Amino acid sequence: MSIDLGKSKAPAARRMRTRIWATLISFSVPGIGQAFLGHYRRGAIFTLAIVMAVLMVKTSIFLWPAWPQAVLPIILLAAAAVLVIIIWAAIDSWQLARRAAVPRLTWPKRYLVYLILFLALFTPNSLGLIAPNWRGFRAPSASMVPSLQPGDYFLVLESYYAWHEPRRGDLVVFRLPCQYPLLDRANAKAFEARCDRSVDFVKRIAGLPGDRVQLKEGVVFVNDIALTREAPGSFTYATFRDEAPKPYRSAIETTPDGARYTIIETLRGEPALDNTEPVVVPLDSYFVLGDNRDDSADSRDPVSGVGYVPRDYLIGKAALIYFSIDGRSSLGRDASSFPVIRWERIGMPLS
Repeated sequence: MSIDLGKSKAPAARRMRTRIWATLISFSVPGIGQAFLGHYRRGAIFTLAIVMAVLMVKTSIFLWPAWPQAVLPIILLAAAAVLVIIIWAAIDSWQLARRAAVPRLTWPKRYLVYLILFLALFTPNSLGLIAPNWRGFRAPSASMVPSLQPGDYFLVLESYYAWHEPRRGDLVVFRLPCQYPLLDRANAKAFEARCDRSVDFVKRIAGLPGDRVQLKEGVVFVNDIALTREAPGSFTYATFRDEAPKPYRSAIETTPDGARYTIIETLRGEPALDNTEPVVVPLDSYFVLGDNRDDSADSRDPVSGVGYVPRDYLIGKAALIYFSIDGRSSLGRDASSFPVIRWERIGMPLS
């Protein structure tokens, strides 16, 4: 009696293990659970569906220059499709295993199918090696206000400058070079020893290789020609969440390349970096500035470590804001710590 009972339980236990394995591996690669159960065509359909969803994200890169407003909806739609496909594939694997026979170990054919499905899934990601790819970043400081504010999450076209020449006015993300060209050699070495090279910065390119750059009373001169400023106005911004907004001067600055963006400056006093000595940007390097001109560690600042940014330190070009919360810290103890979503900034293209 006990022997018969053991024999009857063995297939049931094996079938349950098959169901669990088929469901779990479906979460890693949708479609491979169906292949594990011998339903190769069904598995290929699930894998193809998720590959198409990932390709939607990749192809949105090419829409961005002409139609930036369409990028975020496409990415959100593709992300929702990926989530649905993964859950659907896992449920389908569970149901197939419940009514299907335990698969035989025809391993040469099965593992060949597994390999094909894995390669198919990761083919879109491999495109990032030969084409720009989206990468997310977060703005941690107010140095790029008003273009970027603390708590903005934005997409960057990674490896964009492997295929395009940087231009004046480009909003770029780069690794901190830890260069101190405006300091004497002894002080430069001391600062460089303490510099954190893992930090990523976001600034705007003001000078290209060979350009002669200087600031006079806050105005940027490139090759002895001042960048034009239009529509001077006012702007208010609070560094801390629970303090009164401070007034700033604002203006639309235009580069010789035609890029237009808004900068802000404080109203009080004369900031130390409003007047600089003329410098010539080295070859394969770039002079960068923050849009918040009086609150930015950039190429003007001798102790910032930014210096002249080498081209191979450029990570990519900032494209659009995909999410935004109020990332400013609080002065008061009783201020709410709950994040405030800034809906009006979501989807904003970055000039």
